[in-house]
Amino acid sequence: MLCAIFLCCLAIHRTSFAIGLEFDGVYQANDAASKPCNVANFLTGKCSCPSVEGPAYNVRVIGDGAGGIGGSNFLACSSGSSALSSFAGLYMHDDSKNCRIANKLTGSCSCPSGSSPIALRTLFDPSPGVIWGSTLALCAKSTNAPVAFGGAYQIDDNAVCRSGNPYTNGTCSCPANFQAQPTRAVIDRGPGQYGGSTIHTCLPQKIVQICKSSTGQPVMADISGATPASRAIQTCLDSLPTGGVLALPAGKYRVDSQIGLKKSVTLRTQGLENSTTRCAIDGNECVRLIADPQLLVYAGMLNTVDANGKSGSIDSKTNPPNRVDGITIDHIVLDGNRASRSGSAAYTKCKGAGDGGFDNRYGFNAELFGDNLTVKYSASINALCGTALGFLGNNATIRSNTISNNGVNEPNLWSDGLTASYAHNSVIADNWLVDNTDVGLIVGGGRNVKVTDNRVTQVGKKAFSAMMLHSFFHNTPEDRISAKGWGDFTGALITGNTVDCAYTDTNPGKQCFYGFNLGDHAWTAGTIPLWGGTIANNNIRGGVIAINLDGMGDATHPTTLSNNTAVTKLNVLTSCTEVPSGRAIASSAYNYNTADSKAVFSPMPAGVTNQETHACIGN
Repeated sequence: MLCAIFLCCLAIHRTSFAIGLEFDGVYQANDAASKPCNVANFLTGKCSCPSVEGPAYNVRVIGDGAGGIGGSNFLACSSGSSALSSFAGLYMHDDSKNCRIANKLTGSCSCPSGSSPIALRTLFDPSPGVIWGSTLALCAKSTNAPVAFGGAYQIDDNAVCRSGNPYTNGTCSCPANFQAQPTRAVIDRGPGQYGGSTIHTCLPQKIVQICKSSTGQPVMADISGATPASRAIQTCLDSLPTGGVLALPAGKYRVDSQIGLKKSVTLRTQGLENSTTRCAIDGNECVRLIADPQLLVYAGMLNTVDANGKSGSIDSKTNPPNRVDGITIDHIVLDGNRASRSGSAAYTKCKGAGDGGFDNRYGFNAELFGDNLTVKYSASINALCGTALGFLGNNATIRSNTISNNGVNEPNLWSDGLTASYAHNSVIADNWLVDNTDVGLIVGGGRNVKVTDNRVTQVGKKAFSAMMLHSFFHNTPEDRISAKGWGDFTGALITGNTVDCAYTDTNPGKQCFYGFNLGDHAWTAGTIPLWGGTIANNNIRGGVIAINLDGMGDATHPTTLSNNTAVTKLNVLTSCTEVPSGRAIASSAYNYNTADSKAVFSPMPAGVTNQETHACIGN
C-alpha cells in the first residue's frame, strides 16, 4: 500500500492572550521512493515546516499520490500560540463520532469559543487493509478579516464544491490577498464509490523565495507580515559566507524570534544597493522588520550574536562576547510595534513589574557590537523602551537614517533614539531623530568621532535631552584611557547639528529639559568629567537649558565651544525631580558649571549661567 504524508504546518508563539495558532502552510509527502514529496510547502519550498519543534497533530487520511492510492498522515507543526491568527486548531473524528485526534486548544474534537469548524471529508486506515470514513475539521475564528489563515475548502474531481470556505460566503475560493495551497485526498461519494478530491488551504499571497539555504533548498517567507518570517531570515543569514549579502524583497516581515548576525554580512533591501534615498517610516519601498506582539528577546530583534546565537552585555573592562565586525545594514526599517505590545512580557520587563525587575534591553529594537559597522538609509521606529538603535565599536558609519517615535513619556518606558556606547573614529551624520523620549542622540565616548549635520526634533514627545555626550562607565581615569575610552572625546568634532525642542516665537520649547547636555553630571553626579571635544556651529533651539555643561572637560582635557547658537524663551525656575531637596534651576540658553567642568569658549556667549545641575533630571 502506498503511503502519502499530508502535513499542515503551524507556528505558535510562546504566550497567548487569545486562543489561536499560526498557520504556516501545508505539504504532502509520500512514502513512495519514486516521489517522496508530492506537494511542497509554499513556506519552505519543500516537504517541511518552517518551525523546528516538529508536528503537534498527526491525522491519518487516505491520499492518491504518485504510485496509487494509500494511507497518509496529516501533520501539523507548532512552536507557540498567537492572538492574531485566524486558525484555531484542528481535530478529526470517524463516522462513528469517535474522536481520533483532539484539538490541542480544547482537548476534544471541538473548536474553541469564537471559532467554527470547516468540515473536510476524508478516509483513513485504522489498521492495514481497513478503511473508514472520517471528518477532518479545521477551526476558523469568526472574523471578517482573517489573518495568517484564510480558511479552507474542498473540491471533488468532478468539480463539485464539497466544502465551502466560510471566509468567502461558503464558496470554494480563498479570500482576497490569500492563495490556495492544494493537497490530495480520497473520498467516498456513495456506497462503494470512491474518487479523488483536493483540499485547498488558504495562505497569504505574499509568500516568496528569499534565498537558498546552505543545502541549496529554496527558503520561503511571508512578506505581508501575516505570519512570522524571522526563522526564514535567520536561515538565509546563516547560509551566507563571511562578507556575503542578503538582499530581501521589500515587504513586511514579522519577527517572532531574534535575528542574530554571527559574521560580517550585509542585510539590505533588494534593488536599493545604489540608492541614496532613506527609507520612509510609513512607506513600502523597504524591508520592514516588525516585532511580533509577543516578541520577548534580549537586546533587540536584530542583534550581533556569538557562534551559539547568544547576545551579550557591556561592562567597563571586557569586550562583549558577541562582537561581530563588518556588519552593514542598508535600507532596512526596524519597527518595534510598540502599540501592539502593551501588556506583553517584554512590556512587563520594561516597566519592572514582573519577576526579575526592570530590564529595558527587552524593549530594544537593535543592538550591534563590533568595529566597521555601517547603518545607512534605514529607520528604527516604535521601540518599546531602552533604545531604537544601540551600537558599540570603532570606525562605524551611521549615516542618513530616520529614528523616530521611540518609547513613551511614562516611567521606565522611555527610549533613546540612537545610543553609541562608544564610537571612536566613527561618523554619525545626517540622521533625523524625531520624538524619542529619553535622549535623541547619545554618545558615551568618541575619540576623533565626527557627529555632524544631524537633526533632532522634539515635537510631540518630551525628552531628557535632545543630544548628549556621556560616559556609561565613568568611575576612574582608567576608564578614559582604556581601549574603550569611556567618556573620552579627544579629537571629537560635533558640528552642524540642529536641535528643535518645539521652539517657536510663541512657544518656549520645553519639549526638552536640555537641548544639548555636555557631561554626565546632570544624570549621574560625582563622577570625573568627560574629556575634550570641539562643539562648533550647532543650532540648539529650546529646552529649559539649551546647552548645559556639567561634568565636561578638565584642565588637561578642556572642551572647546565655538559659534554655537543656543536659544530658549523660558524664564522659569524648574524643579529637579530626582533630587530629594527639590531644588530649582533657572532656565538658560547656556549653563556652565565651572566647579566641575572646563571649557574654552570662542567667543564667549552672553548671559551664561553658572548652576550645578547634578542629578537634575527635570520635570
